[in-house]
Amino acid sequence: NKKTNLQTWEISASSKQLRDSNENPKERKTEMSFLLKLSRTVFLRKTIYGLLALIDKVFSRQEQVIVLCYHSIGEGDFYFSTSQAEFKKQIDLLIKKGYDSLSPTDFQSWLENGAEKLSTPKFLLTFDDGYRDVLAIKDFLREKGIKPIMFVLSDEEKVSKEELGAEKSLLSKEEILELKKNGWEIGSHGATHGDFEKMGRGELENEIAGSKKKLEEKLGFAIDYFAYPKGVYDKTILDLVASAGYKLAFSMDDGSIFFQTNRYTIPRIGINKSHSSGEFLAVFSLTVIKFRVIIKKIFYLIKSEK
Repeated sequence: NKKTNLQTWEISASSKQLRDSNENPKERKTEMSFLLKLSRTVFLRKTIYGLLALIDKVFSRQEQVIVLCYHSIGEGDFYFSTSQAEFKKQIDLLIKKGYDSLSPTDFQSWLENGAEKLSTPKFLLTFDDGYRDVLAIKDFLREKGIKPIMFVLSDEEKVSKEELGAEKSLLSKEEILELKKNGWEIGSHGATHGDFEKMGRGELENEIAGSKKKLEEKLGFAIDYFAYPKGVYDKTILDLVASAGYKLAFSMDDGSIFFQTNRYTIPRIGINKSHSSGEFLAVFSLTVIKFRVIIKKIFYLIKSEK
């Protein structure tokens, strides 16, 4: 699998769920081998991130604005779930370290018109896929004054569960509207979460412009933000996002965010089950982000040679 190394290191924040392979001993052995490799890689990652974050702490270097990407909030085997308890610890850590939350509109305003220097570091919270279990932390975020973006899929009945990687319940129309009433912004994550790398222009138009139109008709308000499924984009996709009328689009790239950052390739930091609260703050350390950029480029070079 060409994506195995990226998934193992957890550079991307959107991939396939680790499958239940109890069907036969051979599959179980393969899964156990993968999990062992994963645990070793996670340990190595945590060690490297910790050392790099320590360098930033010594030199008082800090990202001014970060965008975090979560998926599911709950228990279970889904790799891109974060438990409620862990999620709350991470948000409390951010606030304790002096980070203030930005609403989506405030983030957009800063990105387009803001000053270079902010008085305090800021964060924007985003969720991909539209899983129903995120409702469990709705009240917690409201009490903290945090207004996230929830990226949902427009064609729930046609969603590719294989590409999504989870058999988890998605938000209903009524639940999406409930989040909107609680100050959440709703964005598009495409129509079906299909693989953009395998789609022709017509399919991409449906996923990008079509999902925007369908969600607006269904929900009754403008859809201004887009998140690329699995972070996949190229020039054609970027052009389609711009022509569809989205104001901002979010990638899974690693990189610092400045007010001049391309509004259609905004970097995000993916958080999943493998990130404990002990490692959490190191994940978006300035030097760690630069390190992740280098690692991702190496993996892509390897992939392109195959």
